[in-house]
Formats: sequence, C-alpha cells, structure tokens
Amino acid sequence: MSVKSISIKDPEQIPLICDVIHDAWFDVSNIEFDSNTSVLSIEFERELTDESTVVEKTWMMEKREVPLVQCFLNIFHVESYEIDDTERVGSYDFTTLEYNSVLRSISIITGTPIGIEIKVRDFEVSVVETTKSKGVKTVKVIFGLIESE
Repeated sequence: MSVKSISIKDPEQIPLICDVIHDAWFDVSNIEFDSNTSVLSIEFERELTDESTVVEKTWMMEKREVPLVQCFLNIFHVESYEIDDTERVGSYDFTTLEYNSVLRSISIITGTPIGIEIKVRDFEVSVVETTKSKGVKTVKVIFGLIESE
C-alpha cells in the first residue's frame, strides 16, 4: 500500500487511517504536542512490504529485508491530552483509533496497553509518510508465513 498522506475529517473514515497504522510501532518519547498549532504528533515506523528484497533463499524459507520509513500520525484541534504509561516499555504498536463524539475524544488503542486520550474541538486526523529511511527489518518467510527475526 503506497501512502504519502491521508487526511480525514469524518470519524466514519477511521478505518482508512487504521489500515496504515495498524501494527506499526511508535516510541512514547516520540509523542509531541505543538501548542501553537494545537497538533499532537506521533512519529512511527511503517514497513514498506511491497519494497522488500530477498537476501537469502532455501527450498522452504526466504529471508527478506523490509525497508522502514518515518511517518507521523497527526491529530488536529487538540484541546488537551493525557498519556497514562503504566507499562513503561517505551515502544507500543498501534491497533486502532476510537472517537467518542459526545466527549469529543480520540483514544489510541495499542497492543501493549498505554492510555492515550485526546480531547479535540473538531475531528481531524492525518498520516504523513516521509522519505526518511528508518533502516530495515529482517523477516523470515517460511511456507508463505512471515516470522520476524
């Protein structure tokens, strides 16, 4: 899936954002809030699986290198936010976003629990993919099933 930028203003379109961020990893220290623009930004790495290269191959296994690129999840019109990092593991994987229209609140749901609640004036979320490389991830593909190293 090729993504350079996706911006949504309708909560019904959240799946478009989740298709990009699901299973992507971010570091809690890479969450930044710009009070001048009211934007909360989370830097994360996205795997460019379509651009992976085979570096080793046997009859039942392939070893591939998958490029990682720098991306940002941006939440606009932020009034306030809270991060409840009870696990303190540093890195978390996105699962989904949830929007509560009554509370005007966006929740970021992750695989390893971390509470990220964002109160917003209006709903607007974007994902921006940069051209900055974040390295490569090596994966094994055994009988068509991917296994991370």
